[in-house]
Amino acid sequence: MRRFIRRLIIGIVAIGLFVILIAGGSFIYLTRSAFPQIDGTVQATGLLLPGTVIRDKNGVPHIYAANTHDLFFMQGYVHAQDRLWQMEVSRRGMAGQTSEISPSKSSLEQDRLIRVLGWRRSANADYEALNETDRAALQAYSDGVNRYISTHQNNLPLEFIVVGAFGSQGLNYQPAPWTPIDTLQWAKALAWNLSGNWNTELYRAQVLAKFGEEGGQAILTDLFPAYDSQTKPIVIPSSISWSDVPADLVSLKLLDSLAGTRSHDVGSNGWVVAGHRTTTGQPLLANDPHLGIQIPSIWYFNSLHCQPITTNCPFDVTGATFPGVPGVMVGHNAYIAWGMTNVGADVQDLFLEKIQGTQYEFQGRMTDLTIVPETWTIKGKLPADYQPAKNEISSYDQIADTTTITLNVRYTQHGPIISDVYARASQLPYAVALAWTAIDAPEKTLAAFLRIDTSTNWDEFRAALSIYGTPSQNFIYADTSGNIGYQMPGRIPIRAQGDGRLPVPGWTGKYEWSGYIPFEELPSTLNPAQGYIATA
Repeated sequence: MRRFIRRLIIGIVAIGLFVILIAGGSFIYLTRSAFPQIDGTVQATGLLLPGTVIRDKNGVPHIYAANTHDLFFMQGYVHAQDRLWQMEVSRRGMAGQTSEISPSKSSLEQDRLIRVLGWRRSANADYEALNETDRAALQAYSDGVNRYISTHQNNLPLEFIVVGAFGSQGLNYQPAPWTPIDTLQWAKALAWNLSGNWNTELYRAQVLAKFGEEGGQAILTDLFPAYDSQTKPIVIPSSISWSDVPADLVSLKLLDSLAGTRSHDVGSNGWVVAGHRTTTGQPLLANDPHLGIQIPSIWYFNSLHCQPITTNCPFDVTGATFPGVPGVMVGHNAYIAWGMTNVGADVQDLFLEKIQGTQYEFQGRMTDLTIVPETWTIKGKLPADYQPAKNEISSYDQIADTTTITLNVRYTQHGPIISDVYARASQLPYAVALAWTAIDAPEKTLAAFLRIDTSTNWDEFRAALSIYGTPSQNFIYADTSGNIGYQMPGRIPIRAQGDGRLPVPGWTGKYEWSGYIPFEELPSTLNPAQGYIATA
């Protein structure tokens, strides 16, 4: 009996070890099979000529090609090698498609807000505004991503299998083909992430509603001291003490600490120092752009090198990129270096709208709302705790076990009605429309970065920024000729009336945007006397 029990235990242990080995081996295989190929030769149909990717000791890819098509094709391929799942999640999030892979109350609410904001519709408009050269760069990049996907359908990153199994896509979850519009959504997502005045406007309106006009204004004056338009921006010396700071700023700091309302946002930093202040005699530039921490990082370092460098292939640039976007966002080439911090310009206004049926009032007349249907399908039924938005219709297909959702997005001339889907906005006595530069007209932010990548001097750098849209950034600059500079770009609205701090009545026509501050009037400096520029 003892011998039998001993053999039984040994057998169970052996079977357990065998199962563990098989499971572990399978996990390792599934994980490592998706690792990027970092040596040898890849046959990638779509390249015009052979190209080279060299990964340095830190794993950073350096891409060499004889033409811009192949350069961006290989960048797309390499981004997909290392970050395909990250690109897939970002693409879906920015398109309002997260609930298609994981339907839940939160993902559905996120998707419908993004669809009301119209990031993808705006990205389509941006694409139509680009020239053929910029479109070709986007298409070459997309082709590179899709070439990787098509040749790795059987060894995609493990996340596709896991999320597919537990989500709604199934074990054979495959990413959709990448498109130029997927790339152009990036600027919308960043602009949204780096702005927030619309939410502050709602907060101010709620304070007034709670405490009345007189009491509310007193509270807002304490919380948000008015900016003195006669005061120039202050450069704080290193020997600063709090006794030197204006009292209203000190009280705001103390209020912030005591009330426990300190924001969790973090600030970017950037500085550039002129050569007469450095040991080398050449400028020094440093930049720490604080976008949200995530794993993997939102940044991806690589370089792009044309061989040879010609008018048709002028790229020779190194720096930080975004997986999903061609070109380099922050970095340097053979002539210039640049960095960015967020401006936080107020480019968003909330307009209160008087709506009757399918019309809204403007200057005493009723005007038809613009209706844009947004439709998407999720697996199964809507979650029990999900509350459909106004103008939202859903239908369940029992045979296919799917629910089709149609959200009719309503627009006035000021922008989309966000109170249809955003609870805080719906608490106001009127419908609320959002005016925002990122969605009110086509922009060329990506084209600006591609031109920055190939700029050789200050004038070319500024010319590139003159077509930049959102999000507005503090650009610092240095070049090999010894120059340092600063430029703020972006479309900053000019208001006919009001200062953008509170929601305004949209029906009067008194608070319209009359245009944008001309680029030549935006803050800029070249070689300031103090020999340094810092933004934070």
